[in-house]
Amino acid sequence: MTANQIKMYRAEWAKARLEIEKKRGSMTSAQADTCRRQIHADVGAPDSSKDFNNKDLDAVLSAFFAWSRSDDLLSQLHLQDQPEIRARYLADDMLDRIEAILDTSGREQEADKIRKGQPREAYLLFLLRRLNPKSDIPIMDSAKAKDWQQVIRTLVYRHDQVVRRKEALKQTIDSRRGLLNPVDSSRVEVLVKELPW
Repeated sequence: MTANQIKMYRAEWAKARLEIEKKRGSMTSAQADTCRRQIHADVGAPDSSKDFNNKDLDAVLSAFFAWSRSDDLLSQLHLQDQPEIRARYLADDMLDRIEAILDTSGREQEADKIRKGQPREAYLLFLLRRLNPKSDIPIMDSAKAKDWQQVIRTLVYRHDQVVRRKEALKQTIDSRRGLLNPVDSSRVEVLVKELPW
């Protein structure tokens, strides 16, 4: 888990613990720890939060929300969409990186096609539909995590392509600069001395 996920986990456990204690009475630290681990077991998560993956964290947070936000069903249901939300965040991050490289490489026209806003939304929807022809994806919010996996693989590949092309362009420019730079006079003297006459 990331540092932010750990903070969220601990904060939500503290809220859930307060609600549990209101209903069941005060608990010692050992009893609270047993209760927390029982919640982990109830949702099929590992005993220790250090062993959580994202799916485990979502399940445990949902159980905590059932205690701390029992009247807010939307916050509990929102956690079920976390894989898709994480995938969209990752796709946006990859596109931001690609856009920055394209901008610095003088390829602004290509970068315009993936800029935040309407162009990016259209590009991602196109990728989702193109890479998942068997899935019915009328809007981006209907895409599932498995649909996003194909898009993320494609964006990682595209990022690598853009990086390689930028490096190749830089090497070409550097080699041309080497031809245009004035020759070092000490090197010329050494070459002249090596001539046979």
